[in-house]
Amino acid sequence: MKNFILTLKDLHEQDGEKSESEFSAVCSYEGDENSYSLSYNESGFDPASSQIKIKVTDKKRVEVLREGAFNTQLIIEEGVRHTCFYETPYGEFTIGVYAESVRSQIGENGGTLELSYSLDFNSGLASKNKMTITLKEAADNVTAC
Repeated sequence: MKNFILTLKDLHEQDGEKSESEFSAVCSYEGDENSYSLSYNESGFDPASSQIKIKVTDKKRVEVLREGAFNTQLIIEEGVRHTCFYETPYGEFTIGVYAESVRSQIGENGGTLELSYSLDFNSGLASKNKMTITLKEAADNVTAC
């Protein structure tokens, strides 16, 4: 297991309006360049912090799991639509996720994961999304959750 500084940039387009967010966290990395997992704590979105795990399989399938006050599971797989579970303060629902592209260039020395996907709710487009995750090596004294 190796520790990295993870930077996540997210661009959403919903009803013609664009919004952007970015945050950084210390994460742990396990695996190889084809299949790996990233784990980190996220705070500020839920009333309490959440544990996030991102699993990448064969560079084309990404599973994002959030465990905390609210739980989610998103599966982002290039060319495939998945129906996923999403929990919010307002209730639980399922959401459709279709990935236009998944580009993984992450290995034991860091790199980038780029995702381009759309979300639909009740068969209507909810948003178009582009997410970029960048990993840079952390100092030896920095530890992840």
